[in-house]
Amino acid sequence: MASRLRIGVAGVGAGARGLVANISKVPGYVLTAAADIRPEPLDQLRSTHRIEAYDDVQAMCKSPNVDVVYVATPNQFHCEHVVAAAQNGKHILCEKIMAVTYDEARTEVEAAEANGVKFLTVHRVSSRPPIEYMWRFAAAGRLGRPIQITNVHYSPWLLRPRLPEEYDTSSGGGIVYRQAPYHVDMARLMAGGIVRSVRASVGRHDSEHPLTEGDYSVFLDFENGAAANLVYNAYGFLDTSEATRAFGEPVPDRPGWRGLAARATLAGGATKEDMRTGDAMELEQRMRPQGPAHMFFGLTIVSCERGDMRQTARGVMIYDKDGAREVELPLWDDARAQGLQSELEELHAAVTEDRPILHDGRWGAANVEVCDAIIRSSRERREVPVSHQVPPLGAP
Repeated sequence: MASRLRIGVAGVGAGARGLVANISKVPGYVLTAAADIRPEPLDQLRSTHRIEAYDDVQAMCKSPNVDVVYVATPNQFHCEHVVAAAQNGKHILCEKIMAVTYDEARTEVEAAEANGVKFLTVHRVSSRPPIEYMWRFAAAGRLGRPIQITNVHYSPWLLRPRLPEEYDTSSGGGIVYRQAPYHVDMARLMAGGIVRSVRASVGRHDSEHPLTEGDYSVFLDFENGAAANLVYNAYGFLDTSEATRAFGEPVPDRPGWRGLAARATLAGGATKEDMRTGDAMELEQRMRPQGPAHMFFGLTIVSCERGDMRQTARGVMIYDKDGAREVELPLWDDARAQGLQSELEELHAAVTEDRPILHDGRWGAANVEVCDAIIRSSRERREVPVSHQVPPLGAP
């Protein structure tokens, strides 16, 4: 295998936009193909990149000019497309959530392992420098054993224009399958990976989106005694960035601005396609943090036996017996691209140097199992045990 990997994109939508825009910045990759059932985004991509274009993912997976397939199709198609890539000997980078059910996730893992291909499941938030630093610092035991992980995230997720299946939990939509993978992944990394049981309450309190959840409160009990409390609220009245502004991403001065902006976009009839171009995209960009600062996914606090850690705009704040100190971490001008770069570099090293992958298929499948348990725990109003958990590879 050549050190320069040729990558084909399955699904030229919002999920793939970041990779297409930044792939040239990551050494060792070249974009050679794309597949989508819609001709318009393919034509746009061909106008800026010399690629092979396909209207069928299966056909792209057969191309001799593709080494890696980036699966960014809607969640309900992930299993089909991951298996197709594996069966054609292609390495795989799959967007979260890797599958809609744990059984589908296991099917993907088995296909990748049977065909000897590398499989990285995308959980971009934990690839960002502050989260990765806190994980490695905790895993090294420098503050003692991790005992408590807390993350609270309020956002206008439900208010943004989306495709119908993104508002349908049965199709892998909604915040449990589209946002909880970030939460679960971070918590499992910090606490060693092995969740024992899940207790959750999931709410549906937005009449405009009756097919999916808009909030969840989750408690994860780990085999090693650690615990995680994870809260997400997607109704858009409060944004967590207001609460973290003193040490987090910059936001406009007016409280509630981001929620109001999202509501204005929705009221204007913008579609998800509109969010990729024109005035609606410009408004969405204005809603995001501006200037150099590490990206936040809510407020994350990691508590260990001898101290606490939290993310800051510049890196990580550590609190212990010696007081408080901030560790500054390298930052790109585009912080969103930083996690993507880390994942692409990890996959490249796995393919060319046979290094282990932290977010491999088995790790991603364990995240799916926990997300399934969140839905089940809320529905049945009880604690749900999980039994297919794995520790993170490459721990210090």
